[in-house]
Amino acid sequence: MAVEEKKSQNIGVDKSTSRNISDLASSIPTNLPALRGKFNGRDAEAQIIREWFSSDDVRLVTLTGFGGAGKTTLALHAAHAMLHQFFGGLFFIDLTPITTPALILPAIAKTIGVHEEPNRELGESLRDFLVNRSILFVLDNFEQVIEGAPIIASLLDANPHTRVLATSREALRLRFEHVLPIAPLGDEDAVQTFVQYAQTVNPQFRLTEDNTSAITELCKKLDGLPLAIELAAMRTRMFTPHALLARLTSDLEMDSPLLATLSSGPRDLPERQKTMRAAIAWSYSLLDEKEKRLLQVVSLFASGVAIQPLVSVADIREDEALESLASLVDKSLVVSISSNIPRFRLLEGIREFAREQAIASPEWNTWNGAFVCVFREVAQKAAHELEIGSMDRGVAQMELELANFYAAFDIAFASQDAALFSEGILLMEGIEQYWQPRQLLSEADQYVKRALKCLKDFDSLEPYIVGILYGVYGSLFWSRYNFDEALRLHTQAVRFFEDAKDEKRLGRALNNMVANLDEKGCDEETIPIYERALNLALKTGDVWSEIRVLANLGLHYQQIVGNEKLALENLMQAFVLAERHGKVFETTLIQFNIACLLYSQGDLTQADKFLQTSLGLAREHAFPQTEALSGGTMAMIAVEQKRLNIAAEYLLISMQKCRDVSALPVFYENLQTVAFLAWLRKQYQQAAIFIGGTENKVSNDHAYRTLPYPRGFENCVPALKSALGDQYEGFFQQGQRSSIDELHELARSVCEFANAKLQGQEAVTSIFTNRELDVLRLLARGRTNEEISKELVVVLKTVEKHVANVLRKLGVKNRTEAAAWAVENGIK
Repeated sequence: MAVEEKKSQNIGVDKSTSRNISDLASSIPTNLPALRGKFNGRDAEAQIIREWFSSDDVRLVTLTGFGGAGKTTLALHAAHAMLHQFFGGLFFIDLTPITTPALILPAIAKTIGVHEEPNRELGESLRDFLVNRSILFVLDNFEQVIEGAPIIASLLDANPHTRVLATSREALRLRFEHVLPIAPLGDEDAVQTFVQYAQTVNPQFRLTEDNTSAITELCKKLDGLPLAIELAAMRTRMFTPHALLARLTSDLEMDSPLLATLSSGPRDLPERQKTMRAAIAWSYSLLDEKEKRLLQVVSLFASGVAIQPLVSVADIREDEALESLASLVDKSLVVSISSNIPRFRLLEGIREFAREQAIASPEWNTWNGAFVCVFREVAQKAAHELEIGSMDRGVAQMELELANFYAAFDIAFASQDAALFSEGILLMEGIEQYWQPRQLLSEADQYVKRALKCLKDFDSLEPYIVGILYGVYGSLFWSRYNFDEALRLHTQAVRFFEDAKDEKRLGRALNNMVANLDEKGCDEETIPIYERALNLALKTGDVWSEIRVLANLGLHYQQIVGNEKLALENLMQAFVLAERHGKVFETTLIQFNIACLLYSQGDLTQADKFLQTSLGLAREHAFPQTEALSGGTMAMIAVEQKRLNIAAEYLLISMQKCRDVSALPVFYENLQTVAFLAWLRKQYQQAAIFIGGTENKVSNDHAYRTLPYPRGFENCVPALKSALGDQYEGFFQQGQRSSIDELHELARSVCEFANAKLQGQEAVTSIFTNRELDVLRLLARGRTNEEISKELVVVLKTVEKHVANVLRKLGVKNRTEAAAWAVENGIK
């Protein structure tokens, strides 16, 4: 009872206190507008503002950020929460109509009812009124009268009980100012804000599994700006989130509709915030000419910009660039990106607006030309880093500037200027060494094809430029295992480099060409070409080409000539050179090739050691195709050693990597190993399906394979025919009819089961869904399909489907074998 009384008393105090505070707040003079904007994700900032103003030391707080970041909404929410702190009043003053700093004090005086007196300064009248009054002024949109900041300093100096909460696109730069930058909304808060605004125009709008990812990406595209999110949400009357996202992800070169889409905001918003264009134009109009020019140049850069490229494109001194950049950052128009090397970027809406201004500039073409040249130099420098073994530095540079490289392609391949087009091809030559190891073939393909279409527009390109383009295109076909087309293009590249008397590029092109000849089995033609390519590499000091020629020569001796001794000598020579010069990709691939040779010789221990190192490097440096190759070969070794769970792990990873990079021949070669695995596990039906699925898709001749031929695999088909009898042909034909997706799914189930069976019951059962486990338990109890249907309360057709899945995953012929397996493994 005592406890209840105490609880009741506490509740009474809380209510009384709440009521007293409410009564007090209602008596405080204020003109604060009602709260209307969505207030998501700003609780931490609001708390900081309240904490600052609870201290006697803090008298000026400025909220900074780009227009539409939610500065005004946050300021009003914070001010409303502090009504009980300022007994003299809280007053909101919109400075938008003010065009000169001289009008700041009159605006404040008018708001609080202080009138000018004859023969007396307005500041004195304000000081007399404010004396001993605890007042908070919310000064909104201070950026357009930023030169009047000293007026606020004088006001605060003369009135120690006065506080100011300002919103501005840049700080006031006063000594006692506390600045709170307003960051974009986080993903969750941005999505919540979008949904809330969308529901104001469509009450049925909901966040669903289908639209969540689109809304999330949309909010990221809008840089988490509340105003942009609100304007986009208003468009859900016309567009679904997916359609909105599609509009906003258009390339800026193709007249991105971002600014056109984010229009027609609520009528009660200020004019400068009814559209994103108006919000940006408001800030842009406050810039001086140097700042406007630099903002236009920054808009060319797609993935941010460092100081040196910006200085080169803008053609200004570094100190001038830094001064203007600092001002643009202060004004929340340019974002500083945290990194070891300072970089800057624009929010997407600002970039589009600034780009429009740049296109209208008489310097537009000059900037474009400089942009392409700058990034051609960056790409070639990064490629050189890769060639001399500075892998991390070269890759980091490539990844950092990739979007800018692609922007440079857009400029170069839309140009009618032969010199600018040639710069684009030289840029492509540098990026190729990043594309190929990571198998970014689709990205490469689109730019190469665009460049090829442009060739007809130029009558007098340098031969080596055309040779580079044909060489890059040929390598794309090589990566897709189209060796006939690769040979045609690399042969053309050789001719162009011979015409240009470019010995370094000629040596590289000869190596590419002869590798294609090897794929066609042209033994007599190849050795002289290899020797010529090697001599050119030695003559020009091209170590990278020397390594590649030696490695390919080793493969030639192994696969075409059948001389394993010479093969190993050349491969090891290439390996030593690659390691000495830090060529990580080449080292990784050569180790795989050495391992394949050792595997074919039966030295599984040494082969495995090379593969372990190759696989580790491939994973560390993101070489997906080499990871697939090394993993697939390690699976073969594990199968031969009867380590079936280990084999299954490698196969799962290798097959997925093959699908990721479209290395389909290697995928089907992996399926042969899966068939071997299934055969050893007595999953004869699945093994026969895989044999049929790989028919005519892989070669059993080592010379035409990427992975080695699995040792002992030749015994698989006779054994399967013996085990399955007349049924073999049916399962074989089923494999022939199966799609790659169906074969991949079946292979996954076989590998997951093989992996799970050796890891205990929990792992074994993990290959089944919960419902499939229920069915399996009832099978173990001898239930019929009809009985299972009644017990689980599901339709008979669904039960039949679950039973079929269980049989397939177990690799058994009938429900009796499935029941026996369940009992054996303790599933009851």
